[in-house]
Amino acid sequence: MDHRHLSTRLAAFLAEVLPSLSDHWWQTHILDELTFQQRNHVDTAGHTRLDQLDLAALLRIADRNWSEIAHAASLPPTARNWLKEAQTIRNRWAHAPVSGIPDDERYRDLDTIERLMQAIGADQPTLADIHAERTALLAQLAGSAKPADQPSATASQGAF
Repeated sequence: MDHRHLSTRLAAFLAEVLPSLSDHWWQTHILDELTFQQRNHVDTAGHTRLDQLDLAALLRIADRNWSEIAHAASLPPTARNWLKEAQTIRNRWAHAPVSGIPDDERYRDLDTIERLMQAIGADQPTLADIHAERTALLAQLAGSAKPADQPSATASQGAF
């Protein structure tokens, strides 16, 4: 999955919700919640829109404003877990080794991202793309799984 799907939807979602929280939402809910480095980058680059921020900044903004966002958007409580996991996923993918991320971890990551994207109102084609990638990974994992050794009948007899 291309992280731009999540970045684009999260930026749009935050742009829908945050302005309703305060007249000074850019300062209060964006700039004041960024790390020093993120804030410095925003100031230096002159960013004035959420779609100009990177995924790490968007995830931090969502996390730091979670209580108000969840209430305003009527998000389920489990969405907070998906957001926290998305922060971990973003960090893992940003710092992935040359060998890449194992397929089973990618499958788990895509499952979390799909759930978060559903919660924040991603469009059906995007959700279908994520689901298709996740399904393909599952098929690949199932095809590469070797059946576990079964105990022989004589080894299990008499155990009870």
